[in-house]
Amino acid sequence: MTIDDRGTMKKQGSSDFTTLAPFPHSPILTSFRGHGGFTAIEAVIIVVVLAILGFSIGFKINTAGTKSVVASDQLIADIRYAQIKAVSISRPYKITFSGNTYIISRTDNMEQETKKLPENEVASADICNPLIFNTLGEPILTGDCIISLSGGSKVKVFNITGKAEPTT
Repeated sequence: MTIDDRGTMKKQGSSDFTTLAPFPHSPILTSFRGHGGFTAIEAVIIVVVLAILGFSIGFKINTAGTKSVVASDQLIADIRYAQIKAVSISRPYKITFSGNTYIISRTDNMEQETKKLPENEVASADICNPLIFNTLGEPILTGDCIISLSGGSKVKVFNITGKAEPTT
């Protein structure tokens, strides 16, 4: 081992001199280029980049279910809105489903509001199309109503109370 006039230590290798840092025992500052591997910093950077790519791909895959959940939340809020309108003006209200849109209106088709489900979700109702609420906010149903969304989510409307909640 030799020290040059600037105080840098040099180690004599098989064919050339390799410059060592002023702190020869520091693994970060020591050169490993002759050994053909990665330094610790390079390995950490590769792991971080792969982790970021993995998380971004994972989140993109899971967004399909999220869109359906957003659509069911919107539908639940609008069902509650129709109930409140029926009670507040003492007139029956209904929700009529048609593809990715639905219409909230009085049963005499006055005061219509057309709503569109987000992300082109499609709603289909089994026994409750249209879903009608009387002046007390109770649904006029013979059984519980299940509204299915194309993304896989379902909304259940209970036949006595009219409470709407997500279901599987």
